[in-house]
Order: sequence, then C-alpha cells, then structure tokens
Amino acid sequence: MSPTFPILRVLTPEEPAPLPDTATRVTRALDRGLPEYVQLNADLGVFVIAAIGRADVWHRADPTAVVSSPANGGHPFRLVLRTGGDYAGALPLTVGARRLVPLQGPRRLATAVAVVDWELRAGSVRGPGAYGSRIELAWWDVGGTP
Repeated sequence: MSPTFPILRVLTPEEPAPLPDTATRVTRALDRGLPEYVQLNADLGVFVIAAIGRADVWHRADPTAVVSSPANGGHPFRLVLRTGGDYAGALPLTVGARRLVPLQGPRRLATAVAVVDWELRAGSVRGPGAYGSRIELAWWDVGGTP
C-alpha cells in the first residue's frame, strides 16, 4: 500500500482533464518578444513570460530553435494572469495547467484558464520577430450568466 501525499491532489495530472464544451480556444502567434500579452476576453488576459536568471544560452541559439514545447516542458516559462489591470494569478507553462480567476461584476462569477499547447523559439525570448512562436489557451466561464 503506497502512502497518500496531500500534494498529489494539486499537481498537474499526466493526462489533462478534457476541456468543457463551453471552452473558447485562443491561439496566438507570439511575435512581439517576451513578455507578450495575450487578450483572452474583455475581462482577462495573460502575459507569457520567461522567469529565468540566465538567458545567454538562448541569445546564442538559432532564433528559430525551439526552446519550449509540450515535448520538452515549459520550464522556465510562466503565464501571469491579469483582470481589470490587476494581477489575478499565475500558471506554469504545462499542458493541462488550469487556474480559476474570480471576476468582478454581475455577468460572471469566475473564468477558468487552461494551457492547451505552445511552442516558444529562441528568437522570441530575445525580442520581436516572426520566429514561429505560438501559444494556445482555453477559457470558459464558471457560474453566472453569459
């Protein structure tokens, strides 16, 4: 019998839960260089950031070289969520990672955000340019009325 560790219930599962039918998928090219802002809906957006202390490896790499994808993990990249101009949480760049963001106002109680797919290239870490970096996220309302 293996012990049950409390942390296991909050870890990202190997196979992400399916997205609800009401989820809206948003796919964006990341051509402005990191950090880059992606608007999800009128109330919510995310910054794609590189949370690193040492980017010199990517500065020497071919700008089209893939530095992060689901195949090699999102470390050290993160998503910082913003709603109404305020910090609303963060997510690791990991397939299936989800975050519930409470919203102000009568229309929605909260919006959930999930990481679906991405590919970040060295050139996008360095600065603006069409290097082929992209991200796919999903969001859906939780409670309230549409």
